[in-house]
Amino acid sequence: MKDWTKRVVLAAVLAAGAMVAQGATKDQFVVSIVHDGKPVKELVENGERRVALPFHEEYKVRLKNEHSRKATARVSLDGCLVSKLGDIVIDSHGVIDLERFLDSSLTEGKRFKFVPVSHEDVDDPFSEQNGIVEVEFRLEKETVMIQQPFFYQWAPQIQQWTNGSGGLYFIMDLSSTTIDCCSTFCSATSPGATIGGSVSQQAFSKVEMETDGTVVRVALKIVGIKEE
Repeated sequence: MKDWTKRVVLAAVLAAGAMVAQGATKDQFVVSIVHDGKPVKELVENGERRVALPFHEEYKVRLKNEHSRKATARVSLDGCLVSKLGDIVIDSHGVIDLERFLDSSLTEGKRFKFVPVSHEDVDDPFSEQNGIVEVEFRLEKETVMIQQPFFYQWAPQIQQWTNGSGGLYFIMDLSSTTIDCCSTFCSATSPGATIGGSVSQQAFSKVEMETDGTVVRVALKIVGIKEE
């Protein structure tokens, strides 16, 4: 059996009866879908979390760690891993908007684009995993100290500060209000899946971090707004 407690992970580098929820949350980890610069509200119905997006639009997966320790995130879309290069590192009380696949390059890749399952680039239109976003979080082991600074994605509304050694960090400001992709949750929805969209220069660097081995899984489903 593979040992997941120590492995290469990725840190984002500075680069240019239902209820509504703001993010799928479990054990102080939050997963949200960001469209057009803002997180999309979710509908929680019969235990399933769903968000509705317009088809043929690009989106981001917001990963939030509310713990006092760093964490790693392993993201899957439609049952397939987003990154073939390692897991994403999230700082303590930190957040990252992941916007692209990591197939072979740390410096560029295709953005996430949501399309109908009938699209020619969808691998399996009949897969039950289509539309599913699943994230496995693992906390950093408490005895491990990471010496090098971590840098996070540049985005609008950023607050910046310096640490004691003079390293520059960037923390995303989440004060913007969560909004729906439409005025109310769209009841007229249809299944969709994620393919590669335009090219993103969201950059990453490889680091090594030891985790405590406990896995927290957070999942939601994206559905498409039916086209008239």
